[in-house]
Amino acid sequence: MIPVKWPQGRASSLFYSRVQAYAKQILTTKLLAVDPASGKTSKPGYAYYEAGKLLESGVIDVPVGNTGHRLADLYSCVAREFTGIDVLVVEQLRGPKISPVLHWATGVTVAAVNAPILYELPIYVWKAWAKTLPDYTKTDDQDARAIGDSILALARTGHA
Repeated sequence: MIPVKWPQGRASSLFYSRVQAYAKQILTTKLLAVDPASGKTSKPGYAYYEAGKLLESGVIDVPVGNTGHRLADLYSCVAREFTGIDVLVVEQLRGPKISPVLHWATGVTVAAVNAPILYELPIYVWKAWAKTLPDYTKTDDQDARAIGDSILALARTGHA
């Protein structure tokens, strides 16, 4: 595997220290990583881990419909399928180019999971990890796995 070139800087360092503060929980409990989406043009990807091991990944099939119905269906599906999650990791979405509906879908996901520990993983952090994977392909479920795997790697190594 190619060595990871973890991003450096003040924002990255703050994020890494927060990961270390909860490293034990990240590595020993139920963790769900989500690549958010509203279901209109792409599906939310997910990766589910227990004790640091990937058990399942895929996409959440949100039925086509108007925004309100899609978000309600997303909430119902996530709340039903993912119970007892201890750590939720979602892609951090910032900037004017991010659709409001994508922010709403992220909020719906966070509310539906209701995990005691929530991380917003900066895009540049999980993409640094994904660059090292020889078989990585940009898909919703692969992105979710890269999100989950990267936070687990950071929790295991103790530094970036």
